[in-house]
Amino acid sequence: MKNITYLFILLLTYQIGLSQNGSRIKALKTAHITNALNLTADEAEKFWPIYNAADVNIKKYRMQLRQITRKSKEDLSEGEAKILINQYIDTENKLHKEEINLLTQLKGVLSAKKIIKLKKAEEDFNRKVLEQMKKRRMQGERPNRN
Repeated sequence: MKNITYLFILLLTYQIGLSQNGSRIKALKTAHITNALNLTADEAEKFWPIYNAADVNIKKYRMQLRQITRKSKEDLSEGEAKILINQYIDTENKLHKEEINLLTQLKGVLSAKKIIKLKKAEEDFNRKVLEQMKKRRMQGERPNRN
């Protein structure tokens, strides 16, 4: 049954093409994590509000890190570079604290084994999304042979 669900998720992922519509990717991620953790209804009811709240903050901090990195350019003054480094360190610390907070809160909801499975499920999902994006990009670059 788990393999059928997994196959369905992959086919659905392929079918929608992992468009930029974040709600579709989020739905696929939710299904993937729920399936990987084999959450009970009670666990899911407690887990998802905690996870979703933390996920919003984690995404926000990762976006801030990307923005800080994009600001870097070769002609930065030493002072500007120091400011960017301090912003980067501050944001990394916030990200790290948010991740620790998430794990701490989840300890009251899930078993330690399921929390470890969560981290693996997140990595697996992200890898699959990147693979699908890479495949789509490669298919788009192929010339028409008609």
